[in-house]
Amino acid sequence: MSAFAPPTPLRLHHMAWLALIAIATLSGCLWLVLHPQSFLVFFVDQRLYLLELSKEFPLQAMLAYVVFYFLYVSLGIPASFFITILGGFLFDWRLAIVLSISTATLGGTCLVMIVRHGFHHLARQWIGPRFHRLSEGFNRDAVSYLLFMRLLPVFPFWVVNLVVAVMNVPLRIFIPATFVGMAPAATAAALIGSGLDAALIRPTEQLLACRASGQIPCDVVIQWLDLAQPSFMTASIIMGSLSILPPIWRYGSKFFAAKHAGKS
Repeated sequence: MSAFAPPTPLRLHHMAWLALIAIATLSGCLWLVLHPQSFLVFFVDQRLYLLELSKEFPLQAMLAYVVFYFLYVSLGIPASFFITILGGFLFDWRLAIVLSISTATLGGTCLVMIVRHGFHHLARQWIGPRFHRLSEGFNRDAVSYLLFMRLLPVFPFWVVNLVVAVMNVPLRIFIPATFVGMAPAATAAALIGSGLDAALIRPTEQLLACRASGQIPCDVVIQWLDLAQPSFMTASIIMGSLSILPPIWRYGSKFFAAKHAGKS
């Protein structure tokens, strides 16, 4: 008998959906990178419509956002930071923080359970040689190590979920550490989203004036002055503070290790 059993039709069905979602996400990212103007024009055209929908049907909008965010995180799709920005754009930034952290924690828990019970061996192979190094950190102090990985923007959310699944970190540690550790980055993302509407007022007016004059094509031009929003400034301070955590962590680890070695 072969060591590897052929995938079942159900698993093939799931893999097909994952592939389609991954292709759609990749296509959207490529569109943003290769044609930023087209993306900006599309977003400016649709933003007022989205804001009107979220205000006219607030409960339906929140439900749709939560379901979409949950599926997005549960399937392990990267760049959930931008979904939180969308939440800050559509809703009050405080509400967006609560919705994004709660839903991401729930979706991350779902992903951990799926990987742990269905793709554990595959995820462990993907992590590869990093497994032993990561396991040492989790064995020393799982709570601190997980909080550190959540706080630092260098560790993607979905990668941390895979690591937790492989390390068999208990959910009683994973859930509160994820909820707390996500708070700074989620706050920054929600603040960025809350300032998008004000930042796009002048570019929107220029776009509409260009179309009214009959000029084609019309571009969206965002200047630095448009980004001078209090929410953007606060988000920059938060993300800047998070970015200096790695050297502080390394220095602190070396200091306490040397101190401990000196005592012994």
